[in-house]
Amino acid sequence: MNEILLAAIDNEIQNISFARNSYYLKAQLLCKAVFSNIIKDGGDFQTPRPFSNEYFKTIISRGEDRSTILRELKNADILIGMKSYSTGFTLPDGTEFESFCKSYLFHSALIYDTRIGFTQFLGINRVEDRVKFWDIKQNLDIVTIDPTVFTYIPNLVNEQLAKIEIGKQIKDKMITIKIGNKDLEKPRAFWLADAIRNNVALIKFKDKFYLEGVRSFKERKRIELEIFYTYSCERIVSGNFYANRNETNNRLDYNFTGLKKELFKYVILDGEPTVEIDMKNAQFAILSNLSMFNLDENFIELAQSGQLYEYLEKRLSINREEVKEYLIVVAFGEAQYHPKELIDIFPVTMQSISDFKNEHGYKKFSVELQKGESRLMIDGVFNMLSKNNIPVLPVHDSMRVKLSDAVRVKKMMEDFFLENNFKCTLKKK
Repeated sequence: MNEILLAAIDNEIQNISFARNSYYLKAQLLCKAVFSNIIKDGGDFQTPRPFSNEYFKTIISRGEDRSTILRELKNADILIGMKSYSTGFTLPDGTEFESFCKSYLFHSALIYDTRIGFTQFLGINRVEDRVKFWDIKQNLDIVTIDPTVFTYIPNLVNEQLAKIEIGKQIKDKMITIKIGNKDLEKPRAFWLADAIRNNVALIKFKDKFYLEGVRSFKERKRIELEIFYTYSCERIVSGNFYANRNETNNRLDYNFTGLKKELFKYVILDGEPTVEIDMKNAQFAILSNLSMFNLDENFIELAQSGQLYEYLEKRLSINREEVKEYLIVVAFGEAQYHPKELIDIFPVTMQSISDFKNEHGYKKFSVELQKGESRLMIDGVFNMLSKNNIPVLPVHDSMRVKLSDAVRVKKMMEDFFLENNFKCTLKKK
């Protein structure tokens, strides 16, 4: 266990000369909370995370204890605290900076210079008492992961790192980078020039942008991704499960909704490999069934037949990833950024979506689609399959089931949709 990150952090805590023995456990709990929040946000250990004093109060209630422990953790080079905080201000050019809390991160040596046993994360952040759904709990009791996943994870990380775009490889016209607590959107040329001035590179990775040296970025991300993927799998192997309904969109959030899709091939349910029964172009299939929107007939037909992506690839002579980027903007972006190409092809649909976003706020659109998805897939399909005693792992717009159950589950889902007058196309993958 001395090779595990949290064990390394705990060892450093034991080297602190606290005045009270009770401070050691409280310091460990605080560091575990910070660690878990970093993992939850994607495992980026280099970006400081804001933590309010109110949050730390939930871990260490007494103010004097809290101040002492935070001070000693910083003095011991375990936690680094960003001294700055702000109540908000506006620059002369009108750029507004919102208020923000003090931010913290672990000292880099604890993360990047520690040998990590990537199959040994045990007992971290146990939250089984948060499991609210008995049907989910029954399925989680019979699930595990093939241990060869831990051999595959480094290869997966290499595949991910190969997708990094650097400098002029980046084609985005406008780029947003977080500076301090503010997301600044500037033209690509601005950030390329800024990178040259500061002797770093402009990097794009997983739709996020960074200003950093290429070598240091790759090594940092390699470690962070291996930690994140391994942590996700070890929680499942160790039985550290959770399940909650998201308060905003009512989606089911649990271990498998946060698992990297490439790792699902190692999931074993009730002793069998699993397959996914997936709704094709799900968000837009859901949209096509909502009467509150005015939609083009060709959009409805394409979305419900599952051919939307293929049609746009051919019509616009672009690849699937480019189609996906267009549709992500439609689902999650502001109306002013809707691709002109899609406005030309689906004028009625795009106008209806724009009207909705302009009236209710652009974020409300994707939330409504996700609420529709959760009603359909969790309150509908998942409940139906559970009543028929079929082990299933729901993952947003899909159901992951045992290989031997795949054919009948697909048929049961199709019958369920037909009974409820919901039109879509399913595929097994």
